[in-house]
Amino acid sequence: MLFVYYRFDFLFSGSADCLNDRGNILRDMSRYDDAIDNFERGSKILHKLFGDCGLYAAVLVNLASVLQASKHHETALAYQQVALNIYRKQFGADHEQCVAVLRNMTHTLRSLDRLAEARASIEQAIRISTRIYGANHPEVAIGLSILGNIASTEEKLDEAVSLFERALAIHRVHSGDRSEGVAIALGSIAVVYAQQDRPAQALDCWRQCVIIDKALFGEVSLQVAGSLRNIGMTLADDGEFNESIVHLQRALSIYEKVQEKCFDFFFLSVVHFFFVTRFSIWMMIMSIVYKRNNYLMKSKKHNENMEIIEKIQKFE
Repeated sequence: MLFVYYRFDFLFSGSADCLNDRGNILRDMSRYDDAIDNFERGSKILHKLFGDCGLYAAVLVNLASVLQASKHHETALAYQQVALNIYRKQFGADHEQCVAVLRNMTHTLRSLDRLAEARASIEQAIRISTRIYGANHPEVAIGLSILGNIASTEEKLDEAVSLFERALAIHRVHSGDRSEGVAIALGSIAVVYAQQDRPAQALDCWRQCVIIDKALFGEVSLQVAGSLRNIGMTLADDGEFNESIVHLQRALSIYEKVQEKCFDFFFLSVVHFFFVTRFSIWMMIMSIVYKRNNYLMKSKKHNENMEIIEKIQKFE
C-alpha cells in the first residue's frame, strides 16, 4: 500500500513538473494567460501533495513573474509574499532563495510606485547577501545596483552614483576590468550622469562600455550597438549633432548586420531541419524495410526447415 501511494505521489509531482516547465516556455513565448494557467495548475498539485514546500514556492515565484510581466502587479506581489514566507520557514531568513524573492518583490513594488517599500525590500536582500557571501561579492553588487535604480527613480542622484560606484568596484575586484558586470555598472552611472547634466563624464562611461562590449561580444553585437546609440544620444543632448549622427549611424549599421545574421541563422536552421528530418524519415523507413525483409527471410527459412522435418518424419 505504501509503495502504491509512493508511485502515485511520484506520478502527480511529475505532472506538476511538466506543467511548470511548459509554463516557463509559454512565458518565454509571451503567452502569459496560458503560462498562468499552467503554473496555477502545477502549484495546486504540489500544494495538495506536499503543502507549503520549496517546490510549491518555486512555482509561485514563476507564476508571480508572469503576472508581473502581464501587469498584474498586486497579485504577483501576493504570491511573492507567500513564497517568501515558505522559504523563511523552510530555510531560515538568511537564505539565498529569500534574497531572490526579495529582489523580485522590489521590482514589483517599484512597478507599483511603492518606492519606500521597494527600498526596504532590497536593503533587506543586501543585508542577507552580505551575511551569506561577504561585502565584496557580486550578489551584493546586484543588490546595490537595484538600490541605485530606486535612488535614481527617487531623484536621489548623488546616492545613486555612490551605489553604482560601489557595485562597480565589487565587479572589478571580482571579475576584472572587462566583465559584463563592470559594463552594466558603468552604463548605470552614465545614465545618472546624464540626468545630472554631466555629459563629459557620461560619455567617458559609455566609451568604456564600448571597449568592454567589443572584448566580450565582438564588434558586431547588440551590446556594442546599444552603447554607441547611447553615446549618440548623449552627444545630441549636448548639442554635438554631427558627431551624434556618426555614432547613431555606426549603431544602425551594427543592428542591420545582427539582423542579417539572425536571418541567416534562421534560414540555415530551417534548411538543416528539413534535410535532417527527411534523412531521419528515410533511415526509419529503410530500417522498417530491412526488419521486414529479415523477418520474411527468417520465416521462409523456418518454413523450409519445417518441410524438411516433415519429410524426414514421413521417411522414418
